[in-house]
Amino acid sequence: MTEIKIIIGDRSPVEDIEERLTRIEELVMSGKEELKSAIADLTAASSEEALQVKAKLSSLESKIETLKADIAKLEATVAELEIKASPDLSEEIAAIKATTESIKGFVEDEPVVVEEPTPVVDETPVVVEEPTPVVEPVVEDVVTPGEEVIEEDFLPPAA
Repeated sequence: MTEIKIIIGDRSPVEDIEERLTRIEELVMSGKEELKSAIADLTAASSEEALQVKAKLSSLESKIETLKADIAKLEATVAELEIKASPDLSEEIAAIKATTESIKGFVEDEPVVVEEPTPVVDETPVVVEEPTPVVEPVVEDVVTPGEEVIEEDFLPPAA
């Protein structure tokens, strides 16, 4: 069995691991916020903007994979430390394991689902009203006093 020596100035291996956990946790949280923002942008984006957002999502997915690898390395370090550590560090190691599991949950819980933006279609029916024809009476003759008036002269022509 090989012996692992961790030398980090005046800090103990547990302090180093806790610092690494804190850094990973901060990265996970900021990555989740970026991811939510990118998904919201994608939903509201045009096709050109959607391509830019997809590139951003791809970058975030790459960061998530890197974080998963960092977590795996950290777990291996914790396991080795646990084997070699004195019994009085068991509480700190248990806390580190709990934090690591919590971070893993953040990274692995929510799969990234990106839906293609659906075009917005205005479904309001278009009503085209036919104009009402204006019928003006046709007056062919001027009626003079004493002349007989026939009603047919004032009726509109038959359609």
